[in-house]
Amino acid sequence: MKIIIVPIDNRPCVMQFPKKLAEMAGFSVSMPPEELLGRFTEPGRPEEILQWLKKTASKDSVLLISADMMIYGGLIASRSANQDGSKITQRTESLKEFLSSKPCRKAALFSVIMRTFPTFLNSTDIAISGSFKKAIESLFPQKKLTDREFADRLAIENSRAGLEGILPKYLELRKRNASINEAVCRWKKQGIIDMLAIGLDDVVCMGPNIHEAQKLEQMLNGEKDASVCRGTDELPMTMIAYLASKETGISPTFSIEYSSKKGSEAKTIYEQKTVREVIEESVRAAGFEIKDNDGDIKIFCNAPDSRQKETELQHISVPSSKKKFIKARSDEIKKGGYAALADLAYANGSEIAVRNELLEHADPVLVPAYAGWNTSVNTAGTAVARAALKYISEKTGRFNPAKHAEFIMERILDDCEYESSLRASLKLKRLAKGLSVLNMSELDRAETAMSISLKLREKADKIFSSFFKGHHKMSSGKTIDIKSASFLFDLPWPRLFEIKAEAEFEAEEL
Repeated sequence: MKIIIVPIDNRPCVMQFPKKLAEMAGFSVSMPPEELLGRFTEPGRPEEILQWLKKTASKDSVLLISADMMIYGGLIASRSANQDGSKITQRTESLKEFLSSKPCRKAALFSVIMRTFPTFLNSTDIAISGSFKKAIESLFPQKKLTDREFADRLAIENSRAGLEGILPKYLELRKRNASINEAVCRWKKQGIIDMLAIGLDDVVCMGPNIHEAQKLEQMLNGEKDASVCRGTDELPMTMIAYLASKETGISPTFSIEYSSKKGSEAKTIYEQKTVREVIEESVRAAGFEIKDNDGDIKIFCNAPDSRQKETELQHISVPSSKKKFIKARSDEIKKGGYAALADLAYANGSEIAVRNELLEHADPVLVPAYAGWNTSVNTAGTAVARAALKYISEKTGRFNPAKHAEFIMERILDDCEYESSLRASLKLKRLAKGLSVLNMSELDRAETAMSISLKLREKADKIFSSFFKGHHKMSSGKTIDIKSASFLFDLPWPRLFEIKAEAEFEAEEL
């Protein structure tokens, strides 16, 4: 299967992750030149990407397209009200016309319901963020307000210090984006596209995004190959797994086991759902069935001990119950079981002590999937898609063990070594010095990236030598000899939030 992906922007999680997963499963992948995708607050170039698509698409290809990139120029651009409305209308019509021409075998589209809050980049934005949050909570309570109640509250909230004129502009922006999402739902119902996924970005409180999602769910009610779910960055991986299953007719079932029953019912920070609900929704969003026991793939979920916290608040220790949990999972992996680990104990990073336990007891190259990055749904979606693609590609004989091993290594370096350890310390040091962690100068970004690269390279070399180098017998029966590795680290955007951690192995199948 040839997959042509137009990502939502140029971050590694939406370019590097799905590409490596697809290649692991034996698919060829094409993406637009990165310079067309923009960077951070610089929007992408949709008109040029469309021309690239027209040249690249073929009748044997599958298109996986971000509506936000093709219409607004990317995720952050989709949150901006300072765009030419006529240009957005033209881009929408051009995309519809292109997809209506049936330029490929299948066309899959993913779109985002804008998160409650816009992107806060500077001190002025941050100064009003508290007032903005209170205003949104007032305007969008659990029980929807009547039109009169909403108008009355809007007049009050718009008079808050710093918010004068901001809320009407924000609401108009939401109305614009909601109309685009309603349009792509109509495209699905009209047969213009074959698959549609609409994700809710960063659900931190009750807000307009919830009401918008409910309306879209009603529009898509009963529509096959269409879903509205929480999450954004993992959607391309979820959709690749879904497409692979449809193409091959192989649909693995999943069973889920949690590090504790109490933890499975803990609320996640960004989805406002329980850990159990997040995992189950991720499985169903990829089109797979959940079994109580004996699923083809087992997702072992490391859950919070109580309520979920940010990763920098973790203590580097692990209770004996979790040690037993990881040891039992490791034993199953050694026996060739499909035991994937989704680490949801903390948000925006994995639990360091649990990762250490996993490396102590299991060969990481044999782990079908491991993830612990960003929001819980990002982690869950990655683990589910990863495990499903490994299962499907092994059944079809297209599995690439080197790409699989590289991705596991990248998750260890990114999700754990950077997100849960190095980033937390860098953030505290920079804040103590009054330095930005959200919008750095280019010189600052480059210097910080160099420092991060030096620190992570040292860790990468040690982890590679201890756990990856040498022979590994895969569950497929293949043996892979990993001989050497090269690593690349960078800060792709001028902020600390994400890094590019890329591993490339010299390996040979024996």
